Amino acid sequence: MAKKQRETTKLKGDDTLASSPMLEAVSVKVFDLTPEQRDTVALLDRLLGTAIADRYTDFCRLSAGAGELRVARPIAAHALRELDSLLRHVLEVPMDAKAAEDQKTAELIEKAQQSLIEQGFDEPTIQRATKALKPRFSHKNQIRKIVTHLGLAPDGDVAKCWIALCDSAGKAYQRSFHHSLAVDDEFRTQYQQPLDTVIRAVAVALEGRYVVLMRRVEELAALPNRSEAVALFAGEIPGALPLQKHFFERLQSGHWLPHLARARLLGEPLADSASGDEMRFRQWPAGGFLLRMAASDDAVMRKGVADALRSVASSLHPDIHENGLEILAALPAEESAPLSDLAVGWLSRENRSFFLQAPENMVFWSSGASEGNHASASEAYSCWAHDASFPGARRQIRRARGHPGRSGHDCGGRRSAPG
Repeated sequence: MAKKQRETTKLKGDDTLASSPMLEAVSVKVFDLTPEQRDTVALLDRLLGTAIADRYTDFCRLSAGAGELRVARPIAAHALRELDSLLRHVLEVPMDAKAAEDQKTAELIEKAQQSLIEQGFDEPTIQRATKALKPRFSHKNQIRKIVTHLGLAPDGDVAKCWIALCDSAGKAYQRSFHHSLAVDDEFRTQYQQPLDTVIRAVAVALEGRYVVLMRRVEELAALPNRSEAVALFAGEIPGALPLQKHFFERLQSGHWLPHLARARLLGEPLADSASGDEMRFRQWPAGGFLLRMAASDDAVMRKGVADALRSVASSLHPDIHENGLEILAALPAEESAPLSDLAVGWLSRENRSFFLQAPENMVFWSSGASEGNHASASEAYSCWAHDASFPGARRQIRRARGHPGRSGHDCGGRRSAPG
C-alpha cells in the first residue's frame, strides 16, 4: 500500500478567506511509492521504457488517492485498462500471442472492405469493421499464452489474477448518482493489489527472457521494406534503451533516414522515469546512427542528417548536445558551416552540460579571445569542429571519415588558456 500522509495548512494573511468554511484548511496528501513499487518502476523502465513505467506510476498515484480528485475511481480504472492493454500489445508478438492472419481471411476482409465502400460507408466505419473482422485471441487466451512463454503456469495465480483484472475492470467504470466514486480501500484491494502482483511477476519473468524482444528488433531491422519496418518498430517496440540501441546499431544504410524522420524516431529521448530529476547520459541511440550516416558519400543522406539535427536544435538534452557536435564535426566543412548556429546554441552558457566545457574552452582558445581576437561564433565552432587538437573530436572525426587536422584550417590566435 502506498504511504500517505495528511497535513493541514491554514490560510493566513487574508481574514476574509481564512474565515470561509470551505477554505479554513487545505488537506494535502503526500504520496510516495512503496520500496517494491519503486523497484518495479525501475525494472519496467529498464525493460519496457518510460511510457509503460510512467503509466504504472500514475496508476499507483491514483490508487493512493493522491491529487485530491473527488471522482478518481473511473480515472484510475481507465489507467488500469490502458496499462493492461499496452502490456499485452507489447508482448503479443514476441510471445506468439497474436492471432495469425492467413491468406483466405485476408481476401475475405478485403472483399468486405470493398462492399462497405460501395455501400457508401465512411472511412472510420470501414476501419472499425476491418479491425473487428481480423482474427484475434480473447483476452483470456492471450494472457495464458503470454504467461506460458514467460515461464509461468497458464493456470497459476498470476494468470488467474491477470484474467480476473481484465474481466472486472469494466465494473470500475460504473456510474452512480448516489454513491461516492472516490478511490477507497475496496478499490485498492480489488484492483491495485492484484495489478501490483501481476506487473511485478511479468517484469521479473520478462527479465530472464528478454532475448525474445531483442530478436524481434533484429527481425524488423532485417525487413527489406523499410517503411513497413519502421511502422512496425514504432508500433510494437517500447522505448527501452536496450531495444532502441539494438535497433539503431543494426541500421547501416541512410535509406532508413526519411522513414525514421516521418515516424519521429530521431527526436529527443523521453525523460527517464527511474532517475527522477537526475539526468542520465547515452540516452539517444539515434545519435550513433546519425553519426555514421554523416560520414556517407551520398549528399542526400547527409542532408537527411542535417535535417534531423535541425529538428532537435532547441533540445536541452545533454546527449543531443554532445552527439550533435560530433555529428556536425563528421559532416564536410561546407555542409556543417550553415549549421554553426546549432553548435553555438548547444555550447552557450545557458544550455551547456559539464562535459561540453572542454569543447567550449577549445572554441575560446581557437578564437584567440584571450588575445583580443574576437572571432565570430561560427568561425570559432568551425575551428573546434575541424581541429584535431581536441582529443574527443580527433578520435570521432578520424573514425567517422578521416578529416584532416588543424593544418587545413586557419583559426587564428595563439595557444592560450581560456580566461
